[in-house]
Amino acid sequence: MRDTISKTMLRAVCVFIFLIPAMAMAASVRGSLSTPNAGVGEAVEYELIIEGGSPADAPVPPAVDGIELRGTSQSSSTLISGGGVQHTIQYRFSLVPRKEGTFTIPPIEVDVDGRKLRTETLTLKVSPAEKTKGEGDLAFGEMRVGRKTVYVGEDVPVEIRYFLDRSTRWSAQQAPSLEGDGFTTRRVVEGGQSEVELAGKKYARVLLRTVATPTKAGKFSLGPADMRFVYSKQQNTRYSPFGGTFGPGQEVVVSAPAVELEVKPLPVDGRPKDFAGAVGKFKLSVSGRPDKVKAGDPVTMTVTISGQGNFDRIATPALAEPAGWRTYPATDKFSPNDTLGLTGTKTFEIAVVPEEKKSETPVFTFVFFDPDEAKYVTLKSDATPLVVEGNFTAPATPGQSAVEGAPKPAAPEDIIGNLPSPGVWGAPVAMSPLVWIGVMFAPLPVFALLFAWRARKSDPRMVEIAALRCEKAALFAKVRATQERAELYDAAAHMLQIEVALATKQPLAGVDEAAVLARHNAQGVREIFAARAELVYAGGSRGDALKSIERDKVLETLAECGRAAR
Repeated sequence: MRDTISKTMLRAVCVFIFLIPAMAMAASVRGSLSTPNAGVGEAVEYELIIEGGSPADAPVPPAVDGIELRGTSQSSSTLISGGGVQHTIQYRFSLVPRKEGTFTIPPIEVDVDGRKLRTETLTLKVSPAEKTKGEGDLAFGEMRVGRKTVYVGEDVPVEIRYFLDRSTRWSAQQAPSLEGDGFTTRRVVEGGQSEVELAGKKYARVLLRTVATPTKAGKFSLGPADMRFVYSKQQNTRYSPFGGTFGPGQEVVVSAPAVELEVKPLPVDGRPKDFAGAVGKFKLSVSGRPDKVKAGDPVTMTVTISGQGNFDRIATPALAEPAGWRTYPATDKFSPNDTLGLTGTKTFEIAVVPEEKKSETPVFTFVFFDPDEAKYVTLKSDATPLVVEGNFTAPATPGQSAVEGAPKPAAPEDIIGNLPSPGVWGAPVAMSPLVWIGVMFAPLPVFALLFAWRARKSDPRMVEIAALRCEKAALFAKVRATQERAELYDAAAHMLQIEVALATKQPLAGVDEAAVLARHNAQGVREIFAARAELVYAGGSRGDALKSIERDKVLETLAECGRAAR
């Protein structure tokens, strides 16, 4: 009997331990739109996802003047993994805009296991209703972008739409190819099919989505986007009472015409030092655990950046006041809210160790460029209380023991008595007048060098030059060692900017690509900046392996620029 009870208790403990990760998972909610752009009368799907909990009541769909709620559906799923059990509930609301304009979709508040959670505010841009070219059109296409004026490095959502005669049988032969000088594009994903009626004629609308990222400033054409189809027209015969049969297949290329975009450079004036290329709209939240540590123990800071933009350019946020903190490399994770990765959340976990008495967690800053407001935005987190127990050992000063109360070391044995006597009068030969003069004036060169060093150190410009040279050396080491193409070209371009800043004696913040090309207008320099724009700002071809010939060419270009500077 006792053994049975023990086994039962053991099973209960094992089950409880297994369920701890599932119970520890924090509930979360998020909302997303199937498309940020739509036409009047075109249905848009709002998806609400609840993870890690169950709502007390069914969520109330967003109510917006000018947008009609067409229908609601619900589904759920359960995922069992080594980390626990994850329960997900999905609600889908079909929204149909009835007029054109820009609509703000308010947050949806959900009560999940006693906690009030809210989704993000979303924006839907509605254009005039679709118009066909003519009643007899068999098929046509169009391309839509969020806006026609964008910035370098900004992720631009692109929708490609093909309208196919509903009375005709269609089959796609290949995905469209989207081309454009000065842009990189991501893979094209399906956005679904629906039936629309234009000018009294029914069409099957095929919706595809992608993201284009401009890599340089200027006026450029994006597209066209051509897609190959095979179609078969319906043929009525007297032997077919049910609408006839379909004739032989014919191949046709349906084109979505190009759109013109004006690409502006990111402004140099007012650009913060910590800006790393993030463009979009973001929010910052920071938390730390535990809130009580012993001296020398780490605090894990969780930094979360959410919103819409080029998440691949979001680097680890910097400490506002790094003094007194020792930081370790961060780990990061990106959770997209849509199939294109335009919206989502990027989370960093950073271990920080207080090196002196602290009463608050460190403050982090994050800088991004807001294309809607055309300005740089600096977000700063709030500090939270922190208790650091124990004492910090201060570095020992000369002549003082490092530990208070520790026994002082014994004085060394006097060896003077063991030396031979200097003579009857006790005056050594070194006391001659010439030696006296040497002893008195020998320290003067040392003092002169020390004075010059202190004067040089107190000059802000000299301090800045020394820092730039140290940074240049570190970048050169990265160019020689890195195995990532994005890092290689980013470091090389930054090295060239530092080279020009040192040569022209102007601040590094004022040296951009144009300033470098004005001084080193070589083909290799142009190729470095072009590759950097494509890889770093746009995120293109990040998976390609770095070839040794690329590194050799970059090193040769850097060496030529260095010789020209000298």
